Amino acid sequence: MKLLIALAAFSVTVTALPMSHVKCIPKKLDFVRPEDSPYDAYSSCGMCLDLVEIVQIHEDCHRRHIAKKLDEKCDFYAHTEVLDQICHIFVESVYEEVSKHREREPAKLCNKLLDCQYD
Repeated sequence: MKLLIALAAFSVTVTALPMSHVKCIPKKLDFVRPEDSPYDAYSSCGMCLDLVEIVQIHEDCHRRHIAKKLDEKCDFYAHTEVLDQICHIFVESVYEEVSKHREREPAKLCNKLLDCQYD
């Protein structure tokens, strides 16, 4: 009897979880980078674009999955210690801002966060 109750409780718990908790499926989004942007991936504005895109691609996934992806991207900048530190500090701001404004373009969001001037 206890096994039956435990099995029923487990089934209810599993079916109540969103599918993103079971398996994360990244969105396929096409991001258009500003063509005349003076910012490369190693500038704070280029980094911002990268981080915003990662959050938007994985926004239907569990927050821990998104954090892992953001950490992986920040670790990419590890050969530049200053950028690595900036990246890890900046991750929380990017996540919160993207969560509030999902309809916003990465360039507009980075302009708001860092005053990046994309033409």
